[in-house]
Amino acid sequence: MTYLQALWALVLCAILSAAWLDATAVATVAAAKHAALRTAAVALDRAQDVLIESIAAQAAAGASLFTAPSPGPAEPICLPGERKCPLRVATTSSLAGQTGAGSGGANQTALNVQAQAAIVEQRLGATVTAVVSNAGGVQIASVSRRLTLRTLATWPYVTVSSSDEPSVEGIAVGDFAGACTGAGCGDDSRVHAVLVCSDPDQPQRCVGQPYVPVDAFTSPPWFDGNAAPRGWSQ
Repeated sequence: MTYLQALWALVLCAILSAAWLDATAVATVAAAKHAALRTAAVALDRAQDVLIESIAAQAAAGASLFTAPSPGPAEPICLPGERKCPLRVATTSSLAGQTGAGSGGANQTALNVQAQAAIVEQRLGATVTAVVSNAGGVQIASVSRRLTLRTLATWPYVTVSSSDEPSVEGIAVGDFAGACTGAGCGDDSRVHAVLVCSDPDQPQRCVGQPYVPVDAFTSPPWFDGNAAPRGWSQ
């Protein structure tokens, strides 16, 4: 083997070694990114639960205007069985609009909101976000979810009307609740109010008594910063 052949062999080995190291580094980065996104997705579900619990507590207390819960400190994500905590995850939530705030700048119509005093339905636009960073504070992954919520003055107090997940990034939710479509309104997503006969002293008097509908629907315009035009596929 000549000197040039030997030199080329060494160069080729160095190139192949560098390529292997690059591939290994790329795989490591991809795995870390995947782990960070998975961590963010789990944290996002928890942030949504916290938001719903907060709004439900406010609805149960008779609130007419709602506020998002304050963000907590970033939480460390530690390796199982070790003290190393290579990641931090922080979650936030915000409200993008609500029917109780009036119709200023309205871009949505809340169809068939149940206005009966025992129910007082409202609609809220909300966003939850989870951000994962490394121990040095460098952001690795961030995910968000936009929601439309229905609030009620009675149990269960909050339900999720629509969400932009798993749509492509950039598609926002709209207010799709309260619909009454199809033959005989077969597709009915309204909240109904009924009177039920109740006589604790003489319960037999209520046997066979039908429910009495007392719906009081309104369709107020409202502003939702997350809103897309009606017709977006849920």
